[in-house]
Amino acid sequence: MKKRIRNLVVTCLIISMLSPCFGVTAFATSGENTDMDDLDILISAHYFLDSDSYGESFWSDSISDIDIVPLYNTSGKITAYYVELAEGGYAVVNNNTENPTTIEFGEGNNPLIREILDNNSNPHIIYNNPLSLYDANNTTMTRSISDQPDLYDNYPDLQVKDSSLASMLSEQKDIIESTPHIVPYGDGDYGFINWSDMPSGSYTSDNIPYSGTSWVITGDFDDIASDHCGATAVTNLANYFANQGYSKLKKSSNRNTFIAVHNIVGNGPVMTIADKAKKYFSNCGYTLQYSSVGTFTGIKDATKKDRPCGILLADGIVKWHWILSVGYRDYNSGGDYIRIMDGWNRNVNRFYKPGSGSLWISATQYWI
Repeated sequence: MKKRIRNLVVTCLIISMLSPCFGVTAFATSGENTDMDDLDILISAHYFLDSDSYGESFWSDSISDIDIVPLYNTSGKITAYYVELAEGGYAVVNNNTENPTTIEFGEGNNPLIREILDNNSNPHIIYNNPLSLYDANNTTMTRSISDQPDLYDNYPDLQVKDSSLASMLSEQKDIIESTPHIVPYGDGDYGFINWSDMPSGSYTSDNIPYSGTSWVITGDFDDIASDHCGATAVTNLANYFANQGYSKLKKSSNRNTFIAVHNIVGNGPVMTIADKAKKYFSNCGYTLQYSSVGTFTGIKDATKKDRPCGILLADGIVKWHWILSVGYRDYNSGGDYIRIMDGWNRNVNRFYKPGSGSLWISATQYWI
């Protein structure tokens, strides 16, 4: 039977636990169980549908409905899940938390699966491969014969652990489950505010000495990296401290600096960057120090000590972005704003109001 996850349910998935009132699968409690629950499925589908690696994102920023349909082998085991977005985009996700890959994904839908769903109220879909599938409850819809090789015969590597994908899934799920707040559904801008749109009124402010820093943005490296806001943030950290006199942090060009950083940080999603930044700085002959920052007051204190902060934000389900704090504004009438290098614009004339437009997941101050 298919399950439809509507906006309210999708939002609830981003709380620390799934509410049983919506009939979603409970989280696995056994370390040996590699079957996926709904949150695993959504994270994995999003990872591939929203990846810049494939030249186009198939994940909508305004999702109204998501269908999740189990797919079986002839022995009755759920081997995969079909995920379809109402706004377009679909994925078939391997039912294995140790290898949460997709078997197929793209724009629109799988027409064979869609035809079965449109003509059957309670289908039992046998899925051998993208072109060999049928509804075991309705032989008139049969597209293949049952004695054909099943999914694992066709794709034996689906049963082999993929450490990189498994780590991605585990890290993102840990953050979602440990977040005691509802993550906004997100519109893609993370609530960032342009200089010209900032409130009027008197305020106190301060900035780190960023003048002369050669900032880089993710768009500079789309041809050699993907989901690389973490590596971009670390590159900007290196460029900031290079501008402060630690010149060996910068290579012969911004691109070469990014390449050296990216060799350590890698493509995203990256949930932590501090240890990777420390390794890059160490390779360049410097000892990078860091500590967690949990409040706006902490950001202010770090700014006064000329310490940039790496901040991880969430703007909806599994949509993450790394930015750097470079200053703050504290309005006398009330209102705290962090001045940021957002990784998308080659200036620091944008601001973020903590908790507004996206969720503050973590922050770390850095110094040498």
